[in-house]
Amino acid sequence: AIVYLGNRFSYHQVKDLAERFAAALTDMGVGTGQKVLMYIPNSIQWVVSWLGIQKIGAVAVPITPIYTPHDLKYIANDSEVEAIVCADTNFGYVTSVLAETPIHQIIVTKMADLLPWWKRYFGYLFDVIPHGKITFGQGTYAFRKLLAKYRNKTQNLPENAQDGQAIAQILYTGGTTKFPKGVPFTHDLFLVSAQEQIRNSDSLFPAEENVIMGNAPLFHILGQTCSLATLLTGGSLILQPRINLDASFDAIQRFKAKP
Repeated sequence: AIVYLGNRFSYHQVKDLAERFAAALTDMGVGTGQKVLMYIPNSIQWVVSWLGIQKIGAVAVPITPIYTPHDLKYIANDSEVEAIVCADTNFGYVTSVLAETPIHQIIVTKMADLLPWWKRYFGYLFDVIPHGKITFGQGTYAFRKLLAKYRNKTQNLPENAQDGQAIAQILYTGGTTKFPKGVPFTHDLFLVSAQEQIRNSDSLFPAEENVIMGNAPLFHILGQTCSLATLLTGGSLILQPRINLDASFDAIQRFKAKP
């Protein structure tokens, strides 16, 4: 399903991780219709978080990870989010505006959280993985520890009884005309848009054989309909936290991404 920084994650693994994250959110009190801000770059964690949020009927609010505290504060208040998933490199921005927003739960992830131990070790040893300072306290949780805690504890997830007209996510515009505007997407709208785009290549090869180099940002509708959508058809998605041309060309060749 996903290739992230050279590591493969099967559909079974992604489903299991997403359900663990959903179980964690449920125990934290996040439920149907509540909004969760996603302040992380393209990564396996992004996909797991987004799917986990959908699993429990909550509403994802993904934003660009390069937003400043000013932008973060505005969107958090405008969308009335109560929880946030952020990268450790953005943790300082989150805490700086926390008192001025409705956010009361923070889930922090490091970009190498779901990579093998040896990749994490050498990545930090040679300082090739960006990292930020984290202070854990009440209401602050480590993404990796939550997934470990809820291993084999997803059997009692509440049933999602929402229909296709329920809001799945809110995407924000770029704010070129003053403030960014939140654009709600229903489940039906997302699925129709995603299928329409991802099926364009059906005449060239079966959708389940599609391998997409997903450098378009997943917080944007382009990245979602032209990249993330391949998970609806059994394809594979290659993700990197930031665009690196050498790494992109290597991944395209190594994992045989489609033209």
